[in-house]
Amino acid sequence: MTETITPTQFAGLPIQRPRDRVRNVNMLIYGEAGVGKTWLAGSAHEVPGMRNVLYVDAESGADTLKQAWPDVETLTATCWADYDRIYAACLAGAHDYRTIVLDSISEILEHCKEAVMEELKMDPENEKRDPDIPSIREWGKILVRMLRFVRRFRDLPMNVIFIAHADLTKDKMGKSKWEPLVNGKFQKKLPQIPDVVLFMYRQEIEGVQTRLLLTQQTDKAVAKVRGVVMPMVIGAENESVTMETIMNYYKENA
Repeated sequence: MTETITPTQFAGLPIQRPRDRVRNVNMLIYGEAGVGKTWLAGSAHEVPGMRNVLYVDAESGADTLKQAWPDVETLTATCWADYDRIYAACLAGAHDYRTIVLDSISEILEHCKEAVMEELKMDPENEKRDPDIPSIREWGKILVRMLRFVRRFRDLPMNVIFIAHADLTKDKMGKSKWEPLVNGKFQKKLPQIPDVVLFMYRQEIEGVQTRLLLTQQTDKAVAKVRGVVMPMVIGAENESVTMETIMNYYKENA
């Protein structure tokens, strides 16, 4: 009888099957200031499979967590080098965090820009350059570093939640659309990286201001869900909008 051999490697790389993979979630939540993005991300603390949560605060958003989710542990990142250290510590795995929240990509981009311009001014030929005005070359470096940053964190063996502010942009035809508030080409490339991109907004439903999450692309906003089925709008049917609500759809599609 011929024994069937199931290979575990190909071309020196480990073979994985979808059913064997640990289902970690990576998502981008964006919306206008005050809509509840930080609150939503912090609610991951109430989901056993996402706890413990580490919140990386780049723009003083931790005050929201103190009121709603006081047990979420926070770090304050003040410069680009901080993110390298945080990433290395997450990758090393000597911790009990299952979820990391990065708030916000919009502010992290500013830290990246500061680092690129500081490096530029170390060159005597550029020491008189205005640090607030990157050239096309510097913007190119910023884009490369930010794309690498998002991909590296996305691929960590844990749940990753990116938060960004929203920007109402206009195309050449004058049509408006909500997109993450970041600069240049990064605005188009950022939503391509995470598996889930959710646009968070408020709308009055039966006289009550309600938090809603758009999960699918429309002509009004960028959004997507990859690998799981969700309704087009979460919250429209008097459904609570928490991280547990989102994760329940993953259970249904397991």
